[in-house]
Amino acid sequence: MKTFGYFSLAIIVLASCGQASPNAKNVTKADTVGIIPPTRPTLSQSELHRYSTTTSHFFDTIFSGRFNGSVLVAKDGEIIYERYKGLKHPQSSRDSLDLHTSFHLASVSKTFTAMGVLKLWQDGKLNIHDEVSKYLDGFPYQGLTIQNLLTHRSGLLNYVHFMDRSGWDKHKYLTNADVLQYIIAHAREVQGAQPNKHFEYSNTNYALLALIIEKVSGQSYPEFMSKTFFQPLQMQDSYIFSLADTAKEMGSYKQNGRPFRLEFLDQVYGDKNVFSTVR
Repeated sequence: MKTFGYFSLAIIVLASCGQASPNAKNVTKADTVGIIPPTRPTLSQSELHRYSTTTSHFFDTIFSGRFNGSVLVAKDGEIIYERYKGLKHPQSSRDSLDLHTSFHLASVSKTFTAMGVLKLWQDGKLNIHDEVSKYLDGFPYQGLTIQNLLTHRSGLLNYVHFMDRSGWDKHKYLTNADVLQYIIAHAREVQGAQPNKHFEYSNTNYALLALIIEKVSGQSYPEFMSKTFFQPLQMQDSYIFSLADTAKEMGSYKQNGRPFRLEFLDQVYGDKNVFSTVR
């Protein structure tokens, strides 16, 4: 829930493609993620030099300033620029950033949650056209589907805002289950619009999707993501943050070097809390 300053920034270039079938029954089931060996470099030496020079011209200027973070740019599977600068903790002078330094991806975490939902759909374990109430007991809205959550067309207000003014004890960490129970108890307050009427970005959608992943898979969200994606794909520096990770976590810092302290919202996952590296 924090805005990252100079001391907590990573830049990642990502690409994805493909579509999932609208009918889960017609999709070949596969419970594991296959590892595709890297292809041979496709860039010629002249292309590699051109891309590398152009990228360096842009990013070297940024690195000459107060930038503190990691940058990796790849073209057709080949790394053309990679650089690390700065420290994990501004108070230190020795813990330099490197290729194993995991950054909080913040809302980019939502793409991982969406991937988890679509993997369960591909495996025939859910259907994104099903209503959310089929998976989350007590969910109070009819006609609101998993797809509405994925596409931010649920009409649900952002829990970041309604829980902030809810009277919740801010000395107690909020969980995904707490968000769901509040929605059940305050259905009229939380529904800002009817499902599928318009787009409105809301962290609530992805907090609920994480609960659906847990219900369908029978695993916790961190366990599911690790076993389904991080371990098979050898993403050894990627994890879902919990309080058990505070010792290894690279925290977020303000521009003056002072740390952001953990807030009562910081244990909700699905909408955030994926830590990973540019690699």
